[in-house]
Amino acid sequence: MKKIAFLVCLALSINMKAQLNVDEVIPSKTDIEKIKSNTMVVVLFSENQEYIQTLTKKNKTEDLAFYKKSIESYNANIKEVIPKFFNIAKEIKFLNIDEVAAMMPAEKKEFSFLVFNVSASLGGNNDMNTKSNNAFAWQSLSFDFYNSNPKSKYTENYKTIHFSDDNADYTKMEIYLRDTKNSDSKMVGLKNYPNIAPTKADLIHTYRWLSGRFKEVAEGKKKVEPDGSPLKQKTLYICSDNLNKKLTEAEIKKKYKYKFKIVSKEEFDNALINQDSSVCLLYVMPMVKTAMGGAPTGISAARSAITFGQIIMDAKTGTVCALAFAKFNMGGVGSSYDDVKAKHFDDYLKYIK
Repeated sequence: MKKIAFLVCLALSINMKAQLNVDEVIPSKTDIEKIKSNTMVVVLFSENQEYIQTLTKKNKTEDLAFYKKSIESYNANIKEVIPKFFNIAKEIKFLNIDEVAAMMPAEKKEFSFLVFNVSASLGGNNDMNTKSNNAFAWQSLSFDFYNSNPKSKYTENYKTIHFSDDNADYTKMEIYLRDTKNSDSKMVGLKNYPNIAPTKADLIHTYRWLSGRFKEVAEGKKKVEPDGSPLKQKTLYICSDNLNKKLTEAEIKKKYKYKFKIVSKEEFDNALINQDSSVCLLYVMPMVKTAMGGAPTGISAARSAITFGQIIMDAKTGTVCALAFAKFNMGGVGSSYDDVKAKHFDDYLKYIK
């Protein structure tokens, strides 16, 4: 499965165009119908006692508090968000990874699984993976949900996730179905999260997007068609965390004649949670990781291989207003969209008619 994941990622990288959403895999019409007719199991987190003991021994009280809070927040938020924004299956169950592993194989056959996953660099100080001399090597956890072995390794691997940037370069959600040809797990859906430890608003953004994309695929639409007209009347929120340090409001005003506001992450998130009808939101998204040789070693070098994109969405309706993605070529990894720069406003304005 790791080999397949790598080939999928490489193919997406090579075929990247400004109009494609390479941070996602949307199921086929057939698989969407299977997901709708099955029970969906949303996999929750449980605390990794071994990791807790390690942090306790090292007296890393802040890291320990963050880890516990991240698990508590994710579990609570995903339970609230999925039924409201991604209620597509005939039934939804929330189980932790041990409860999933304890299920009888025959019971799992008619289930789909929605799971949190990581894209992590191999090497450096990443404590989740094996070492590698290739700074651009990467892996995601492999989930064989339909394996009849209750001690399958994926249960322990899942517990190694601890929501920090030394544990993952970015995180994502995945949907699995049973492959009827060989009874293995088949990953049919994927969407990257905006942040390594997704907030409630990040989850709403992700699953509202997916719900819309599932509907579009069912209707035969293959790509997103942005509509920039809301930007004429609404205020564009730019999260200060995503703003290039050298970019000033004065420089933005020279490029962008419409209303905008630089806001905190909290204010940004609240606009989505409250579905503010006067606001559009600018997201900086990890899109895909490219594997390039001959680069500096280390975690920072591997992270620089991530290609980012930017998406503007209507906070109220979820309408995509603009897309701005780096063009991939074999001479570079297209990382110029990892924060908001003045030149990117030219991309947004193309969608305002």
